[in-house]
Amino acid sequence: MTQREADLYSILLNYSDKFKSPYIEAQAFLDYLGRSAPTFALAYEEWRKWVDQRDREENFWSELNELIDSGKCERILDNDRISIYLPHFHQNIIENAYLKANAEAGLPFPNEESLKITIPESQVVQLNSTNDLLYMMNEVKNSGIPIMRIVFSDGFGTGLVLSRMVPRRLMEVAIIKVRDYLSRPKNKEYALRRLTVLLKCKESYLQGLIDQINSKLSETCSDIEAGKGFASLFWRHFSTMVKADIMKKVERLASDMAAFQAFSLIETINNYYMSLEKKRQDVENALNHVEENLGNPPYFFTMGQILKFTDSNGHQLLGQYSTKELEKWLWEKVTESKDNELPSLFLLSGTSKGEQTFVLKEKMLPLCFRLLIEAQPQVKNAIIKRWKGLLEDYSKEPAMDSDKEFELFLPKIMEKNCPFLMSILSDPRLLLISQEAEKKPVTLPAKIFFKGQMLPYSTILMIQRKDILSEARYSLPLWYSFPVMFAIASFFRRLFGGDKASRSLGDSENDNKLPGGKHRSEEIKIAAKELSASITPLGQTQDQYLEDLESRWCQLLDKQARENLLADVQALARDSLRHAMKTQKYFRPNHDTIRQIAWNVVNLNQTLSSLSKKDALFTYLEVYVLRLIETMR
Repeated sequence: MTQREADLYSILLNYSDKFKSPYIEAQAFLDYLGRSAPTFALAYEEWRKWVDQRDREENFWSELNELIDSGKCERILDNDRISIYLPHFHQNIIENAYLKANAEAGLPFPNEESLKITIPESQVVQLNSTNDLLYMMNEVKNSGIPIMRIVFSDGFGTGLVLSRMVPRRLMEVAIIKVRDYLSRPKNKEYALRRLTVLLKCKESYLQGLIDQINSKLSETCSDIEAGKGFASLFWRHFSTMVKADIMKKVERLASDMAAFQAFSLIETINNYYMSLEKKRQDVENALNHVEENLGNPPYFFTMGQILKFTDSNGHQLLGQYSTKELEKWLWEKVTESKDNELPSLFLLSGTSKGEQTFVLKEKMLPLCFRLLIEAQPQVKNAIIKRWKGLLEDYSKEPAMDSDKEFELFLPKIMEKNCPFLMSILSDPRLLLISQEAEKKPVTLPAKIFFKGQMLPYSTILMIQRKDILSEARYSLPLWYSFPVMFAIASFFRRLFGGDKASRSLGDSENDNKLPGGKHRSEEIKIAAKELSASITPLGQTQDQYLEDLESRWCQLLDKQARENLLADVQALARDSLRHAMKTQKYFRPNHDTIRQIAWNVVNLNQTLSSLSKKDALFTYLEVYVLRLIETMR
C-alpha cells in the first residue's frame, strides 16, 4: 500500500480483493484495520488516524456514512451484524477481464461462471443479444444499471459487460474475436469466396476490408459507426453467414462460442448504427422539405406555420423530426454563413406584435417586391382618403405641397398600413442581400438601392405626390379644384373656426337617410330588395354572395392590406351612392342606376380599374350598394 491509500474506500477495496468478496463484515474489518494500522503508520503519517481504537471507530463510521451517501458502499444488516457491500467490486472484475481481450480472443465473453462471481440482481440487467440490446443502446446512458448480462440465442451462453462499455468497447472486443476467427485455418479463404458471391464484388476489394479488420481496429469500428456504405452491407452478410455455419456444427469448441457471440454482437451494433443513419437521413430529407416549403408563397412563415408544414404527399413533417431537431436546424440556418455570405435564413419581426417570421435569403427580394406591389394601391388609397378629408374641410398639410415633406410623410403612412413591409425595408441586411444578388446572373424586376442608398419611398412605390393630390381633388365637387374659391373658403374657416367634427357627424347622419318621405323610402327599399333577389344566386344569402365575390376580386395575401382595400372600396361605394341620390331628384334603384354607380367607383379609380378580376368587383359593388339602400333610414 501507499500513503494515498490510507482513505477508507481504498482500504476497503484492498480488503475485498484480498478476500475476493464484495461483502465485508464490519467488525472483522475493524479488527483487520487495528492489526494493520500500527505497521503502516510507521511509514505513512496518514495511517495514524487508524491506530487508536476510539479514533479508528469514530473515523470509520464517519467516512463509511459518506461513502454510503455517495453510492460507493451499501450497508447490510443481518441479525445485529453489520456488513458492507461494495457495488464496484464486480464492476472492477469485469473491467479487468476486458483488459485481457487480446490474450483471450479465442474464449467466449466473460460471464459469472468464468469469473467465479455471483452478482446481486439489483446490480445487473439481463438482455437478449438482439432486440433488448438494440433498445438498450438507445437508453444506455439513462439506464442506471451498471452491469449488463447479455444472453445469446440458441444456447450460446451469456456475457457480462459494463453499461459504460456499450457500444464502442463491446464492439472493439467483438472485432478482436472476429480476428481470431479469421486467423484459424481456411476461415479467411472460405469467407472471401462466399462473400464474393453473396455481395457480387471483386475479391480484391473484400481482401482489403478483411485486412483492415486484422490491422486497423479503430478504422473498422468507425466504418460500422458510420452506418452506411459497403461496410454496413458487408457486416450484415458476414455475421449472418458465420452464425449459420457455427450453428450447423454438432461439436462446438470454445472458439466457436466466442465467434458466434462476437458476430451476434457486431450484427446488433451494426443494425443500431444503420438505424441511426436511416433516421438521420429521414430527418435530413424532412428538413429539406421544410426548406422547399419556405421557398413557396407567401415566403414568410411563423414557427407555428412551419410546425404544420407537409410533404408533397400531404403528410405532416413534424413527427419525421422532433421540435428540438427543427429548432436546431432553423437556428443553424439563421446563424451559419458560408463563403463570407449572409446566412441562408432570416428571422424578422412578424405581421403581428411580438411575432417572429422566417424568410429565406433568396426570397427576401422577391417578397419585398411583391409586398411593394401590394402596398402601392393600399398606401395610395390611404393618402387619397386622408387628403380628401382635409380638402373637404378646406385644410392642408405640408406633404400636399412639398415633395420633401411628402417623402417624410410616406414612411408614417406605410408603418401604419403595411408594418411588415417596413420591417423588411428598415432591415440593414436588405442592402447586403441586394448587393449579393447583383453579383449573380439574376435579373431583378426592379431596384430598391442605388449606390448603397435606398431609393425614395415614392420611387419604389411608384407613386407621385401631384398625381395623388389631383385624384383626391377629382373625387370632390368641382369648386374644390378652384384655388381662389378654396383659399376664400379656407380663410373664412380659419376666421370663424369651423368645427370639422360636428360637420362630419352631420354629414354622416344625412348620408344615412333616403330621399323623400317615409312612404317613398319604403318604395326605394322594396325596389332594392327585389333587384338584390334577382342578382343573388339561388341557395345563397346576400352576405354569402358578397363573401364569395370578395374572395374572387380581393386576392391580397396580407390580412391588414386586404381589410384596408375592402374598407376603401366600400367607402368609395358609399360616396358614389350619396352622389347619385343627391344629383337625381327622383332616385330609384334599377339595373342601370346601380350599374352606373359601380362603374363610377371602378373606372374613376386608377387602382381599381387595373385589377384583373373587374367583373367580380362590378357585381360585388352592385350587391353592396343594394344592401346599403336596404339598411338606410
